[in-house]
Amino acid sequence: MATIPYQTVKSSPGRWLRDGATAVWRTYAEGGRGLIAAPLIAALVVVPEALQHVVELGMGIFDSPEAARALRNDPLRMAFGMPKVVAFVMAILAFARFHALGSVRAALLPGWRTVGAVVVAVALWNALGFAIQWVQHALGASPLASIVVAINWASQLLLLIPIIALLLDDSRRPVWHHVRRWQALVALALLLPLAFAPSWYLHKALHVLALRTPFAADVALLAFDAVLIGVLASITGAALVRGFRTGG
Repeated sequence: MATIPYQTVKSSPGRWLRDGATAVWRTYAEGGRGLIAAPLIAALVVVPEALQHVVELGMGIFDSPEAARALRNDPLRMAFGMPKVVAFVMAILAFARFHALGSVRAALLPGWRTVGAVVVAVALWNALGFAIQWVQHALGASPLASIVVAINWASQLLLLIPIIALLLDDSRRPVWHHVRRWQALVALALLLPLAFAPSWYLHKALHVLALRTPFAADVALLAFDAVLIGVLASITGAALVRGFRTGG
């Protein structure tokens, strides 16, 4: 499968709009192709999602809205839900490597150096985020709290770029050079919500719909939903790579 190339950005505002729309379209197309080309990566999250649905159906969580509220935090459901969340994140990262490197093997078997660098970088990223949030809570209703929130979002997104560089084994420039890549920052800020939100809200809507349909329809809806989560992981991985590679 072809990998996502590095993209230069033209200076014309009209060209920005056209390039932005094209980037969104290509992100979705690449996400769909990734699901077909790399079903093993999709299975990382599709299988745990389907297993949790089987457990939920057995518990009767989709029998009614009241049952859903009562069983939402059931320990058995949580026992399947937490590993599924971890699997979802792993699938996104694996799909990002796949879209960048074009190989399922390379996507699923990164070197220990890559794994270690990403783990350390993500730990530092989260630590910074928690520290800024602590300052935000300490400020309370102060007008400065809004400024801290903006700083938090900007810093988290900005530091995401060198983390992606480590994840993709990108050696074109020193890792901290990526912090200055404002075009990639803007591309990620636009692409990630547009890639993630539609499928995520459809996923939530399918769960609500399953509360109002017969058991046989629930099975069909939730089977589709499990595949949808695989699609979401692939599209989000493609958005990470396309945004990262914007601006060269």
